[in-house]
Amino acid sequence: MTRSRAHFSATTSSYDYGTKNTNATGNHAHNFAGVVRDPWNARGDDGNPNQWKPRAQNTSQAGNHSHTVTIGAHTHSVSGTTGKTGSSSEINITNAFITLMGWYRIS
Repeated sequence: MTRSRAHFSATTSSYDYGTKNTNATGNHAHNFAGVVRDPWNARGDDGNPNQWKPRAQNTSQAGNHSHTVTIGAHTHSVSGTTGKTGSSSEINITNAFITLMGWYRIS
């Protein structure tokens, strides 16, 4: 049995999402590793002053704040491959959640 595949591609129409605002629950700080001036002017193995040393730091708290993000107009491209299903036999595509019931009055 040979299975065929179909390729497809499409592009959505352009839509302008405009500008969106984030909520105002942004109180946070960040950890980072940096370098600071060495106040002791320690000398390295070569005898030269080592004026910088590594130091882990935290930024100050930013407080609750929000941001404005411009999304603007854009499109999306999609593509893919489809394949056959059902092994060349009929398949049932009736929605499982739809049931039609009826009754007839005979007298």
